[in-house]
Amino acid sequence: MQMCKPSARRRVDERGSILGMSAIAMLALLGAVGLGIDISHTYSIAAELQNAADAAALAGASALNSGTTGIDGAVTRATREMNRFEFNHTTIGSDFVVSFGTTLSTFNNGDGLGIDAAKGDASNVKFVKIRVPAKTVATVAARAVLQAFSNAEVAEFAVSRSAVAGQSVDLSGVCHFVPITMVQDGINDLPVLIGSPCSQKKTFEPECAYKIKLGSANGNSISAGDFLVLSPAGDRGGADVKRRLGFGVDICANINASLGLDTAPGTKAGPVSKGLNTRFDDFKGVGQELTPELVPPDKNIKAGDTFSYTQYKNATPGSADFEAAKSSPSQADRRVLILPIVNANSFDKSKSEVKVASFGAFFMRTPVSEGKGEFIAEFVKDKVVIGNGYYTPGGQPIPGLTVPVLYR
Repeated sequence: MQMCKPSARRRVDERGSILGMSAIAMLALLGAVGLGIDISHTYSIAAELQNAADAAALAGASALNSGTTGIDGAVTRATREMNRFEFNHTTIGSDFVVSFGTTLSTFNNGDGLGIDAAKGDASNVKFVKIRVPAKTVATVAARAVLQAFSNAEVAEFAVSRSAVAGQSVDLSGVCHFVPITMVQDGINDLPVLIGSPCSQKKTFEPECAYKIKLGSANGNSISAGDFLVLSPAGDRGGADVKRRLGFGVDICANINASLGLDTAPGTKAGPVSKGLNTRFDDFKGVGQELTPELVPPDKNIKAGDTFSYTQYKNATPGSADFEAAKSSPSQADRRVLILPIVNANSFDKSKSEVKVASFGAFFMRTPVSEGKGEFIAEFVKDKVVIGNGYYTPGGQPIPGLTVPVLYR
């Protein structure tokens, strides 16, 4: 029987079919690769936007102080932080939104309180929401592949992200604090009160002001109304006192911790006042180790025995309660000191140590007098957001001290 051989024409048709199928397969493969590249690019942009939103929200929450200056500070810090992510100095607008909330449920239906509304309820604002500007994502790789074989268009789309940050639960430990401790009697009475009378006589009471004087750890006892210089890192006396009180010390402590006292002869009113008074833009005699660039003054240096924390936190530039620092840069809340509180009877002379009874936020109403080493301090009532601290489950909480944390 004679076998039929495929004609040349049929072989050509088959080769054409294979080439067509190969082209289609190659198109699909390149499209899949392009899609993978575009998805990876999209995820990268989304992650960048989320990082910007998270950082800006935490920065904004760190400024909250239950006052109108905290609202303005939150906007300023959030904007500054966002611009570190190459958003070209964006200001508040429809694409970049800073809003506020008294509870997390404020944001259930979108953005929270606007700036003006938040200022009207500043004492209750505890959260900040950031919505960063959207970025347009073009599917570049997939578009290039498709347009190489056809006139198909691949649509662009916008990617946006948001974050909510606010105050944490009360901390159980504090880090990086000013190394002086406030002494309360715990048994008999408290130091001299300035201004409004306060009923509590054995512990520091919120919104009460006290005349605090530099005490000595070289005697047999310490007294209520003293403040003592700590030496937790082993540094002692003289010029080092200025540095410690200007910068603070990078250690952590909790309630019942034992802290060492500075008993060196150089721990006197002069060095103490020079270190603390940098917060009032007073840099006379501090040398090159303390400059505004290293230890910025507070933005508002208005002082007075009766100048309260409420006036301070609600003061705006140009108002009677605002005196701007001349040095630059300056920083809000530098006059709010996070300090350990000790009972006078906890003094251990043999070790020159005291035991921490609590921590508190104290607002410096006045600078420290160089001659007597005295200043007026107000015990702050509001919850205060500090830069560094920690929470230990089961640990003893420190009322009123929080850190900024992300919630959404």
